[in-house]
Amino acid sequence: MKGCSILVLVVGVSFNSADLQVVNGLKILPKGGIVALGWQEAECYVLPVNGDQLKAFRVAIDENLKRKPLTDPEVATAVKEYNEMKRKLEGDKPTGVHSVNATGWGIRDTARDLGISIGATHKAIKIATAIEEYPDLASYAKGAPVLKEYTRCKR
Repeated sequence: MKGCSILVLVVGVSFNSADLQVVNGLKILPKGGIVALGWQEAECYVLPVNGDQLKAFRVAIDENLKRKPLTDPEVATAVKEYNEMKRKLEGDKPTGVHSVNATGWGIRDTARDLGISIGATHKAIKIATAIEEYPDLASYAKGAPVLKEYTRCKR
């Protein structure tokens, strides 16, 4: 295609049913993906996730981070979703339990797994929770204004 020297689409696919589920890819080219370009076919790589929603989520986040920087609210939402997925899979770790031998998943585990501080993990979850309660707060690019406005809304 003239004027299109390179196009990289990362697509995660789930094979948990007869139908293939596109985890990511169409967001890059809305309203039909490659069809919007007038293409009949395109080379692609299939990343089997075999029904593993956590793996599909990680593929989607990795693809988004490579394509463009995410806003603080987008990162916060991803951190919270990741934490919730792991808690659902592993069970909740009792609050205040820091032992390596304790079962379940907690904030410290999410922080360690994502390579961020415990404080940043707490803050991200608070930002994501604020956006869940007040969806308009997602329009802010930074987390500090989200938290400031959230505090104002709660009064």
